[in-house]
Amino acid sequence: YWRRKDFDFIGLMLPAYARKGDALDCTLWYKGKSFDFAFPRVEDPSPAPLTINYKVPHGFNYIAPGMGAVTQNGRFDTFTASPQGLYSKYSHCGYASGYDTVPFTTKSGLAVNFLKSEHINKRNFKCYIPDEIYQPTIIGAFDYYNAFLGSPSAVFNFYVFPESESSAPGVVGIAQAACVSEGTMAALGGFHTLAGPLVARQWFGPQMRPRTDRDIWIAEAMPLYLGAMYIKDSVGVGEFYSHIINRQDTFFTIADLGRDMPLASGSRGEPMCRFNKDFWVVHMLRFLMFDPATSSDQTFLKFVRDLALLTNMKLFTNNDVIRLAEKHYGQKLDWFFDQWLYGHNYPDYDMRWGVNKADAGWSITCNARVGKVDSTFAMPVLIRISGVAGESQTVRQFISGASAEFTLGPFPFEPKDFHFNEYFGVLAKINSSK
Repeated sequence: YWRRKDFDFIGLMLPAYARKGDALDCTLWYKGKSFDFAFPRVEDPSPAPLTINYKVPHGFNYIAPGMGAVTQNGRFDTFTASPQGLYSKYSHCGYASGYDTVPFTTKSGLAVNFLKSEHINKRNFKCYIPDEIYQPTIIGAFDYYNAFLGSPSAVFNFYVFPESESSAPGVVGIAQAACVSEGTMAALGGFHTLAGPLVARQWFGPQMRPRTDRDIWIAEAMPLYLGAMYIKDSVGVGEFYSHIINRQDTFFTIADLGRDMPLASGSRGEPMCRFNKDFWVVHMLRFLMFDPATSSDQTFLKFVRDLALLTNMKLFTNNDVIRLAEKHYGQKLDWFFDQWLYGHNYPDYDMRWGVNKADAGWSITCNARVGKVDSTFAMPVLIRISGVAGESQTVRQFISGASAEFTLGPFPFEPKDFHFNEYFGVLAKINSSK
């Protein structure tokens, strides 16, 4: 449902349910034109209060954010839903199955209610996720985010329904019938790949209010990246980096076809490029703020927490996000956002390195050539030096322009290996040789 002033009223005539719990996808046509994907391109989709009047078949159970009392009128039930907050886009799948409510209180004190439907079971669905996996994984995601973000704005109870994958404040749709236990999905984290991002949308998603479509990338990227961080914390670092590499390779494939557009162009860009690039921009911001001496993410986590306060229930722009990132980074970041938010393409590093012994210790001489980007491109790169006896030290080197020569060290140990772009901190292709 897209909010726009030239539509005073929209009514939907719904077909009969084929099965209890069916979801309906609707596309709006106006004067012969489909508005399914057109509205995100409106420059100023001003948020507005939303009220929906429901007239629905009697005999089902319904739940919707801001739902009022239900009145029976013959074969139909009527009620009004007035969700909290303003919306420029409202995505909602009203739960219409017979269900039991299974309440939980998480370790951090959040009230999470699972809506359990009889027709979603192992007998009817091949890829059914049992309750003993489904429920603890979702509860774990709530506790993970609540630990450093606090409770989402204006939400006191959460309802999790096992159909669709939509989300509204207080309502989380996470499929309980999903093929995530084998193949690629298992290597990426299995069911956590669904639960993590969809729960994260309670902090970064429906309650975020980008002022225009050009500011929407952060609302798309943060749930995905926080979902990957939850996978790293609860499943393993290997699955986390599988996400990183898969999204990197997908972006490379599309960008090399000439279909990379600036993230600030909003939904005009190629979707597969946009949804992988915006994820990577958040990843790179994280490692700009990373402390290699202590391996600490605390600065980035504080940035994410303040970003939630900045964007939830308030209008924001790209400039607001940039200024907040600069506050936590401690310096201007125009060079970063000029490339990754307002620019396109990615760097191609060709790195040559050699080891030298001197009285002060061991040092490494480096010669870097940077291709595919213009001469104004600049990025700090994390480099890990490992020694012959297992020693290790990580340093950050700022590389600008088409080429750079620099020396690292001195090190108190004899270097053995040179790990350029540690933690995959820069979205780039790397060729490194001694």
